[in-house]
Amino acid sequence: MARRPRRSVLEKLQDELLEVQATMEQYEEHLAELQERQKEIEALILSEQTKDLMILMEDHDMSMEELKELVINSRRNQQEVAATA
Repeated sequence: MARRPRRSVLEKLQDELLEVQATMEQYEEHLAELQERQKEIEALILSEQTKDLMILMEDHDMSMEELKELVINSRRNQQEVAATA
């Protein structure tokens, strides 16, 4: 049986390039999946933080408006202290 001729350096490099491109494509797909999961986790974290805030407000019998005023007044006080320091 006749053996096929050896592959040239160019053929080997072209094959390697195809392999590298295929691997990169797989990583890109996996990266897209990971980015989607990241968004899901961030949304879940925000939901948990919101839930904790609502529970805290209920425990202290506070409305959203009262919380806003508390935060605004706290910021003003911090700015006044920083300005006098």
